[in-house]
Amino acid sequence: HSGTGSNIPLNVNLTPYIINDNKLINAGGLFFVEDDIPTNFTAVNTYDGRYVRFNSTPGNGSESGTHSHSHNMYTSTSTISSTKKNNGSSSWVSSHYHYWSHTHTITNDPLYRTLKLVSCDNDINDQIDIPIGIIALFTNNNLPVGWEKYSQIDGKLLKINNSISDGGTDWHYHDTLASNTGGKINHQYLRGDASSDYYSMNNSHTHSTSHRHLGTLDWMPPYKELYFAKKIF
Repeated sequence: HSGTGSNIPLNVNLTPYIINDNKLINAGGLFFVEDDIPTNFTAVNTYDGRYVRFNSTPGNGSESGTHSHSHNMYTSTSTISSTKKNNGSSSWVSSHYHYWSHTHTITNDPLYRTLKLVSCDNDINDQIDIPIGIIALFTNNNLPVGWEKYSQIDGKLLKINNSISDGGTDWHYHDTLASNTGGKINHQYLRGDASSDYYSMNNSHTHSTSHRHLGTLDWMPPYKELYFAKKIF
């Protein structure tokens, strides 16, 4: 049973900045919303379906969003033989094999909540110019006036999408699988010189093999907990 599985889902690197007092937010700054796109903001759909991962270099991550494990078993018995006897008869035993395969592929989706990603069209000179409904991240719960905790994302990762939903799990498992593979050993005896003068015996048989993965696996990639808040006035 071989294979590796990274718990890093499909992601995008975004660079975080801390706003101190009433500092300028340059045009193109990114925020999140769950409702309609505010005036003077533009929807960013480039990263739909990706989780947010913070990095000093923005851009798409290279992860595939899935992981796989595979198990393959192949057995072969070379039993072909020919024995010449004094009376001219011969016997043959045919070869046989058994093949069993199991592949487990799953999407890496830990618990998440999706939010829409938007960018501001113009520079924002004061926090009072940030529209109602914007969702932003804070390093603690010391929120500015007009903001409230956005508790809908508690315990979940942030995933970008153009519609709002919750999904994913914080664990995954493998089913117990079994497979029976059958084969046949064919014995053929030629009793004389004529090819039609023979008889055969067929011995059907099976082999059982199973694949089992017990327990559950933590499905959470490395993460950083931040405080989400929504502007309400």
